[in-house]
Amino acid sequence: RKIKDNESRFHASASQFESEVADLEGQLEEARSELHAKRREEKELRSVEKEHVQQISVLEGEVAKLNKSLKRSRESYESMKRSYTATCEEADRLRTLVADLRRVSDLKDLAHEHRSAEEAIQGHSLQVQQFERDHERLQQAVEKLEGELATARQAQDALDDQKQENLLLKETIDKLRFEIEEMRSVGPRSGFLEAGQSFISPTKSLAATISRSIGREI
Repeated sequence: RKIKDNESRFHASASQFESEVADLEGQLEEARSELHAKRREEKELRSVEKEHVQQISVLEGEVAKLNKSLKRSRESYESMKRSYTATCEEADRLRTLVADLRRVSDLKDLAHEHRSAEEAIQGHSLQVQQFERDHERLQQAVEKLEGELATARQAQDALDDQKQENLLLKETIDKLRFEIEEMRSVGPRSGFLEAGQSFISPTKSLAATISRSIGREI
């Protein structure tokens, strides 16, 4: 009778084990499907990451060009500013000369010099006006270049953030792949214990492992 009881318990445990093994195989198949989807997603992410790296390289080149162009514009602006200052000083000197000439008693002898000085002042006034127009255009160009540079830097920062997110997602996929491999190795070792010990369900063990993995990822 004891042998029959043991056989009965054995058959009951075996049936329960076979049922749990079937459930575990179903979950394993789901995990394989998920792994296949993750691998496909990983390939897509690698393609997107490669495209982002190329875009970052292009943007870095554009930023370098904009920096050089901005530097040249600032140098031209400084040169024009110095020329403008020199022209203003020359105009002041000529105005002083004209004032001195007007105080000379013999206007007849100095009329020619006076006319020359007036013409020089007029010419310098035109130059000053031209320099002012050029200064305004150059200032607008510098502001435009600074705006383009800021836009390019913002785009580069956005791409850097996207690249970091892709790396984090890849790390998550790698972790999930490793955990799925662990679950595969845990499956064959699952079973029931000897008589008198509590039975450990492979399904519960697998569920606990998945719960811990999801908890860590969250």
